[in-house]
Amino acid sequence: MLSIHPYSTSTQSYKGTAAVQTPPTMTSIFYINDVHGQTGKMESLATAAQSFDSFVKKNPKIDSLKLAAGDVLIGEDPKINQAATAFLNFIGLNATTLGNHEFDIFASRLSDIVKNVKYKIVGANINFHKDMPLKDKVINSYVQEVNGQKYGIIGLQPLDLVEAMRLPDCVDGISVDTPNKTLVQIQDEVHNLKLQGVNKIIVLSHTGHDFEKQIAQKVSGVDVIIGGHTHELLDSVVPGKNLFYSPEGEPVILTQAGKDGNHFGVLNLEFDSNGKIVRVQNNIGNTKNYARNLTMQAINNTILGGSEVVGELKAAQEPPDNLACENPYADFTTDAMRAELDTDIALVQGGNMRGGAIPGKVTARDLLNITPFRNRMVKYELGEDKLVEALRWGAESINTPEGKPGYLQVSGLNYTVTKSGKLVDATFIDKKGKRHKINILNPDKTKKYTVALDDFCATNVHYPSLRQPRERFLAYYEFDKDKLMVDYVKKMNGKPFEIKTDGRIKIIDG
Repeated sequence: MLSIHPYSTSTQSYKGTAAVQTPPTMTSIFYINDVHGQTGKMESLATAAQSFDSFVKKNPKIDSLKLAAGDVLIGEDPKINQAATAFLNFIGLNATTLGNHEFDIFASRLSDIVKNVKYKIVGANINFHKDMPLKDKVINSYVQEVNGQKYGIIGLQPLDLVEAMRLPDCVDGISVDTPNKTLVQIQDEVHNLKLQGVNKIIVLSHTGHDFEKQIAQKVSGVDVIIGGHTHELLDSVVPGKNLFYSPEGEPVILTQAGKDGNHFGVLNLEFDSNGKIVRVQNNIGNTKNYARNLTMQAINNTILGGSEVVGELKAAQEPPDNLACENPYADFTTDAMRAELDTDIALVQGGNMRGGAIPGKVTARDLLNITPFRNRMVKYELGEDKLVEALRWGAESINTPEGKPGYLQVSGLNYTVTKSGKLVDATFIDKKGKRHKINILNPDKTKKYTVALDDFCATNVHYPSLRQPRERFLAYYEFDKDKLMVDYVKKMNGKPFEIKTDGRIKIIDG
């Protein structure tokens, strides 16, 4: 378990720091980002937050803040999102920004969910139509006062918010400023905060690490950027990675705590009388080291309802990466999709895999957390040429800056790619286990496969060759992958199962 000891001998002092004439302001920030609706991990994060509270209460001279950088909510299920906001209220969050996944549920419904939250929602670079209820809920920035000290909190939404949405209607009436305009907006907010006597300024950003580095080096007056969106795990303080200097030569600290609620951060700072950081320590904590909070469990059960035990998990293999590897949770999920919908193959986007499972008794809610988006299942026919094109597209995508959408996760197929992103071969495995080699250089345009996938994968631009108009669907279901996983596990009749890879995606040196 991570021990939170701010201002230890491992903290870093910065060159050129003048002698401090007055006692420094000591600040400790508990931060999270990209939790992605993982309600089970929220229960452990609640315990971690209480551990943080216990420490700072014993040290009254330390100013404490709890901040989030977006994507705590996810998907269309209002109950999961209600549980997420209840979690943020429960831990005493001060403020959050909105990520792209907060808008999965449509802006109109999101406004109802956050209507009575106790924390602030900040977003300086997002614009709402004048009649939208969210317009009055999301503020550019605000001043948080702790022990007489003023902290300016500014929020930023993803620059690619509109492009990232599964359904464009989710953000109808919403726009996000360009990168250059966003930088200007931040500088304006810093100026406004300084006019209010604030000299310690924190940006809650869901713009991604590359743009957050630009903020640090191009905007004057920002001290800390609590970041998100690109799922970096930034431990400690490393110059050129999460320590940069502003145009005025003052240190700026960047943080991100990974994704899916697997980690959280505690950032400890000392500010001099001018609001300049003179000492810092950045700790990353592992959520699994904290027990599930019983009160948060009760809150979840009230909102989500009890969860049926459906089977027993013997062991679960954790993927090193969601995008550039064979994902064991995707293998399990696609096998359930293929079996339950009785198709030739099943496909899922690696980024759809968000949660994990703990060995032992498995509930329906545990399986929901693996893919919490609440999409809808689709069955259609796909030509072999389009299938090969999708496999090739996914393989080549690992060369893009963010590596998205990543390898296409499959059931009923084996395929090989090089580390440089070249598709080498592919094999279809029929329901009797017989292998059929696919000629990837000259695929059979007359050959059709029945395919199970979700409507996000079937309609978005991430794999263009998989896009199909709804009138060509063989079936369109009002449930997502979690139902298929539940049915799949129940048919095991209590026999313990494992979640592991089996080599269906092979990655070789090219």
